[in-house]
Amino acid sequence: MTFGELIKKYTWDQLKDLFFNLYPDEVVRLRHYAKAYTDLMKVKPLPTKYELHVKLIIYDRETNVYTGSVYGVIPDLKPEGDEFFINEFSIELTDWGEWVSMPIHESTLQSMPEQEIIAHCMHELTWCGYTNAYIQTQLKRNAN
Repeated sequence: MTFGELIKKYTWDQLKDLFFNLYPDEVVRLRHYAKAYTDLMKVKPLPTKYELHVKLIIYDRETNVYTGSVYGVIPDLKPEGDEFFINEFSIELTDWGEWVSMPIHESTLQSMPEQEIIAHCMHELTWCGYTNAYIQTQLKRNAN
């Protein structure tokens, strides 16, 4: 299943309570996330080299919530001679067209509910901005 196929199964109204339970500090940006989710549903898929992975890594005893680590893996990448190489890439600046094309790794689908996968991914893909255009503009600006 791709991330694009997954998000089409749920509306923002079905996700927002879980999202703000996982990321309570973000509730002040409710309208930004609602618009980002709506925009994401309309994005045209682009080819991607990444496979989407989400791991639960940090547990907050006060809120009883895990924080997700979202990253991309390039399935066929195996650099020879680099024993320290980790095939996990930051994808927050990745074009949303690639996001919707990313297949979700089976271990992610088996380790948490679908809505939770979406929530962690929404937090990651909006980390640098709430529109794909803004993120891509920032990426181009920083490349120069």
